[in-house]
Amino acid sequence: MKLARTIILFTTVTLLACLTSPIIQAAKAEIPSVAKLITTESGLQYGVIKSGQGAAVELNKEVAFHWTGFLQSTGESFGSSRDTEPFYFITGKRQVIAGAEEALLKMRVGDRYKLIVPPNLAYGDKGIENSIPPNATLIFDYEVMSVGEPKQDITIVLDEAIKTKGLAAAKNQYHHLKATAFEQYSFRENVLNGYGYTLLKRGLLNEAVAVFEINSLAYPNSWNVWDSLADGYYQNNQKEQSLKAFQQSVKLNPQSEFGLSMIEKIKKEIASNKH
Repeated sequence: MKLARTIILFTTVTLLACLTSPIIQAAKAEIPSVAKLITTESGLQYGVIKSGQGAAVELNKEVAFHWTGFLQSTGESFGSSRDTEPFYFITGKRQVIAGAEEALLKMRVGDRYKLIVPPNLAYGDKGIENSIPPNATLIFDYEVMSVGEPKQDITIVLDEAIKTKGLAAAKNQYHHLKATAFEQYSFRENVLNGYGYTLLKRGLLNEAVAVFEINSLAYPNSWNVWDSLADGYYQNNQKEQSLKAFQQSVKLNPQSEFGLSMIEKIKKEIASNKH
């Protein structure tokens, strides 16, 4: 996927590392209405759509939540997790934008909030290419699904293995730990996806593609995973493989404008290279 597609929750650094990817399409999303908005000292505004009765979000916990995001200026949605799995992150680790962290720490499982996030708590004067304009105020619909103890990060193990033992050894270690220590480590889709983009950012293209390929085997029904794999192939100049992966992504998510545009672009590039 391309910068800024999966999403709009993260700090700029995390987004560049984890989600250099196309935005998740939000089907017919509408901005929710609330009876009252509360403004915090930071400038964040939030209102309760629905109240839950579950565990409260606390620091250093793994939180799963669904989100849908909108540009306040146009009312258009730039992405959503509603048609995929929730987004998981660990609080207190600067893994999401400041406005998201502040709001989620006020919530509990079952809560659903409307947020209005000013630019200084979101993506500031830089924005995100192809999705979030500079100085954009964002509106979010957040729903907390679970709060729990975080598992160990499998990507730390993989990263050390790649650096010290090489890609083949890292892949073997991944499969071994997944078979023998599944409850100890996090093998979530977004964890591996984010690590793949970290490797791309470092210029380790073959390693990134390998991680995306592993993820596509683990989550074959996720269009987002196929989209990331296609992006990895494309950046690694594997055009034929990229085309096939984008086609699989669009098969799973026919609304993906990015995927459709990339299919046409790659077809033209392949045809041009044959002449």
